[in-house]
Amino acid sequence: MKFLKQFYFVLALGALIASCNDDEEPTTPVDPDASVISGGPFNFIVDGVADNIPDGAITITDSGTDLGESGWVVTDLAGEILGLPPSFTGPDFDDAGSGVCQVWYISYDAALTGLSVGNNVSDLDGTFVLSNPINVNRLDAPTLSGGPFEFIVGNGVADNIPEDGITVEGGFALDNQSGWVVTDDNGMILGLPPAFTAVDFDGAGVGVCFVWYITYAEGLTGLDVGNNTSDLSGTYELSNSITVNRESGATIEGGPFNFIVDGVADNIPEGGITITDSGIDLGESGWVVTDLDGNILGLPPTFTAPDFDEAGSGVCQVWYLSYESGLTGLATGNNVADLEGRYALSNPIDVNRLDAPTLAGGPFTFTVGDGVADNIPEGGITVEG
Repeated sequence: MKFLKQFYFVLALGALIASCNDDEEPTTPVDPDASVISGGPFNFIVDGVADNIPDGAITITDSGTDLGESGWVVTDLAGEILGLPPSFTGPDFDDAGSGVCQVWYISYDAALTGLSVGNNVSDLDGTFVLSNPINVNRLDAPTLSGGPFEFIVGNGVADNIPEDGITVEGGFALDNQSGWVVTDDNGMILGLPPAFTAVDFDGAGVGVCFVWYITYAEGLTGLDVGNNTSDLSGTYELSNSITVNRESGATIEGGPFNFIVDGVADNIPEGGITITDSGIDLGESGWVVTDLDGNILGLPPTFTAPDFDEAGSGVCQVWYLSYESGLTGLATGNNVADLEGRYALSNPIDVNRLDAPTLAGGPFTFTVGDGVADNIPEGGITVEG
């Protein structure tokens, strides 16, 4: 009998507890808070050199809700999981090629499914929270095509690369920072033009220079005329270079020559002019005689051939010309400014054609020995020519 009383007491106590539980409000689950991370964005050049986010470059500024498990997730911009590294410092982003990926911090409970490389974060099933993402920009170096370019400098004709002379392929600007760089063959920065078409290479003299395209992140230092590209410091990438050869016409020496127009042949002697620098070889060459205005007076086979006595008084100039086949306008009576095609003129050598002076006056007759001075009077002789 005592055992039955205890049994009924337990049943009654259970019913009372059940009755109390029926009166409680149902519990509402609480949404977990995501972590907050800071750092980046990170810009890496895909160039065969390992690109890792350095230790301490990403910090968890708010750890959010602890769901028991946590880790790092790397995705593309569409949310596809590219990696689940043990640390954000682990991935070598150079291996991934160019593009943009994102680094996240995840907190989750042990029942989560779908957290695997190749899945999308939208496929995750269970209780989890992802932090904000941090972008990692993986950049290709830009590639230039065009050229090489050859310009003949020193003739006063502007030498610009044409609008479609260079094209940029691949790569993209870091933080929208990009531009053109012109260097010498030692990497010294000669110019930072707004466009490759803006440079007039005629003013640079003879030599070789290179045109580059640069993309860089905010904070780059050393990008100044007079510095060397080896002085650049920061995140940047230079393209391949395009060569610009700046060449000139020949350099000739001799003269100036002074001839008297007196009916006697006046020729520059053999060896009177020497070519000390042959300049650019364009396949064809020859001698040109012009007046001071550039009008072509003759196209002799050699500088010794012209008889300058026949030209009368005045000044003319002798040039050495190198030119490509197809040059037009090279004819007596034309001006060298009318030449069309590729050509290079040397420096000129002056030939001064002088009239012999002519005297007017007299004759004068003097009686000598009479003690009276015999002088030609002032103005008794005039010089002409």
